[in-house]
Amino acid sequence: MKKAISVLAALVTLGCAGSGGAADGGGFWVTMPGAGSLTIVGVSGPQLSAATVTENAREHAARNASMFHRVEASFFSRQVIGTGIFDFENLSEYTISYDENLGPFMERLTFDPDRDVLTAAGTTGIRFSYPAFLPAPVSFSQARNPDGSPGWITVPPEISGYLVGVGHSGRRLRVGDTFANSVNAAIASMIFQISTTTTARQEEANSIITTVYTHESSGSLTNFFVLETWLDPVSLSVWTLAIARPAN
Repeated sequence: MKKAISVLAALVTLGCAGSGGAADGGGFWVTMPGAGSLTIVGVSGPQLSAATVTENAREHAARNASMFHRVEASFFSRQVIGTGIFDFENLSEYTISYDENLGPFMERLTFDPDRDVLTAAGTTGIRFSYPAFLPAPVSFSQARNPDGSPGWITVPPEISGYLVGVGHSGRRLRVGDTFANSVNAAIASMIFQISTTTTARQEEANSIITTVYTHESSGSLTNFFVLETWLDPVSLSVWTLAIARPAN
């Protein structure tokens, strides 16, 4: 296991796809598990060659394949609230660790170039097949909100036997970073459900009283899998619905 770089950020999420061609609804990528294999979508922004697009997407999908087997994460947030209008501070930091030797995972990913290449809002997604399976069946509603976004953004589903995480990432300079940060946020939301410690204390300086809240979470996941990803066609932000189980 290698540690990823700690990131100072607001929480963010990632996803996967449905059928060849354009992604459903301009940005819905659904990946329900099959019998003996998982569908993992890797993404890439525009490149000079199709080969580079494929390589970028394969590497991106391999990251999710690695995290399917095990991912560890820790989260820390500090919020300071004072009596003055500008007496406010909010800091979030999280670290995600997984096997970063992606070569073996990349070798196990296969796809059909005539059927499994998807496009949405300038993003190319390749739907890879990965030889693994989930330990329990999965079912959830794919209802949409009135504005066209997936219903799970508003009300996350309950899926028997799994933790459920919803992640979001605003648009980043690189397409892959937007999707990866969205996945990271989904992971963080599930880690919160495993173990979270919250403290609050008051501090006084120069007759000004502030309240400091801290939240700390850490844990390990296995069977991490992205069920659906929504690429907002307007903001180009990414929402991810994912599941996992607590690791032993």
